Amino acid sequence: MGVFKHDMVLLRGGDVRLYKRDDHEDPKWQVQFRVDGEERTVRRTTGLYDLDEAKRKALDMYDEFKFRKKYDIPVFEKTVAGVAKEFLKEQQKLVKIGQLTNSMYRIYKKSLRYWSEMLPSQNINKLPGTDLIQYLEWRTNYYVTGPGKDLKGNRAGVKGKPADGTLQHEVMSINKMIEWAVRKGYLQPKNANPYKLKIKKGANVRPAFTLDQYVDLGTFMVPWRTDYNNSFTIRRRKLLQNLVQFMFNTGVRPPEARTLKWMDLEFFVDDAGEDSVRITVRGKDKRRTFIPFYPAVNVLRRHKKEAAYTENSDYVFCNDKGERMDNPTQQFANLLERAGITHDSEGRKFTLYSLRHTHITFRIKYQKMDSLLIAKNAGTSVDKIEKHYGHVVPAEFAVELASAEALDAQMIRKLFKVVG
Repeated sequence: MGVFKHDMVLLRGGDVRLYKRDDHEDPKWQVQFRVDGEERTVRRTTGLYDLDEAKRKALDMYDEFKFRKKYDIPVFEKTVAGVAKEFLKEQQKLVKIGQLTNSMYRIYKKSLRYWSEMLPSQNINKLPGTDLIQYLEWRTNYYVTGPGKDLKGNRAGVKGKPADGTLQHEVMSINKMIEWAVRKGYLQPKNANPYKLKIKKGANVRPAFTLDQYVDLGTFMVPWRTDYNNSFTIRRRKLLQNLVQFMFNTGVRPPEARTLKWMDLEFFVDDAGEDSVRITVRGKDKRRTFIPFYPAVNVLRRHKKEAAYTENSDYVFCNDKGERMDNPTQQFANLLERAGITHDSEGRKFTLYSLRHTHITFRIKYQKMDSLLIAKNAGTSVDKIEKHYGHVVPAEFAVELASAEALDAQMIRKLFKVVG
């Protein structure tokens, strides 16, 4: 609904209009004008009751906006939250026409949510320093002493510093938004210094389940997979259980599991007379073929009986339409919450990637496998194995290794068939 205006006063040949609003009992003078080349109309209050003073104030405003336009200073001040909202809307359009992936859009949305929350009304042209110290401190404590400490539900209990990869995504998203704001004319180029995040080099101990935790999780999933009165939910739970046990027994990355097809599996009998499977996955940079723990065969056979799509060209883990399954990260987090297994002893939160880390840790801990062989099987490098899993040293497991100095194949199979 429009606002009725009265006592209209025209200045500068009608380019500037002073008026009073009918919806105010004791109205102050308002000003309205347009700046050449701008679609929006400027509407402001002069904050004055006296007409002569209001005229001078209105003309000062008009001249200031024209000056901004002339010297490429953004005419309308934009807040960080406002720019982020517009940026995300435009990225959504790019997704619809296929110029941006859904996954990248979700990264932008999740990352800019924190940036906008920290600086909701901050002028985009007056951003903090480029070292990100203020943001990193705020973000690190978000779920500890900050705004998220009292959140309930799925985000409850999140502790400590976000992962390096998460912070890198957030800084990348902020920089993309800043570049976009410059192109839109919301941000002056001189104020558009890209943010730089320096990640400290060093070992990054990744959370892995202990044997007891993994056994408890497997035991919990047995009744959980069918304990529901909805067939759709039961199918999703069975799919997740099979995915979890497959990832543990193979050590594949989540994207590798989700893109796996039945044609990528080659079942055979090995030299020990055991049923095995040769798996080919599409890794970060290339394809690789490897042999998993024996229980992977049982998991795949069970899954194939339960799956609706089992042709060679079908995805092994797919939805009810035969399409690649959605990212199960949140579903897995919900499962861990229900099972009461959410963090390791150091307070690090388990994620879907923890299944891969557990697989590699168990290879080192229980099989004493050579780093080179593990690296080839897992599709990574010896340096990364030693960097991220160097804490899994024989001295830590002296009792187990002393009592079974050379675990034979039968004992290894028993160990890994506990929940397979």
